[in-house]
Amino acid sequence: TEVKQLRQNQGKQATEDTCNKMKGETACNNKPFCTYNATETDENKKCKFNETKASKSGVPVTQTQT
Repeated sequence: TEVKQLRQNQGKQATEDTCNKMKGETACNNKPFCTYNATETDENKKCKFNETKASKSGVPVTQTQT
């Protein structure tokens, strides 16, 4: 349903925001759902949500509808 999809998207956005707030490569990579990108020029986007890493570590990952 549309409401369920909205909740899933909000959860993913919250996780993305958590990663974006991480400072430093070690802190970022220590999260089971974040990956550090050293080549990113925007300091606030160096730590990004990583869906593949999240699913491998058992963190619930929302499925996108196609």
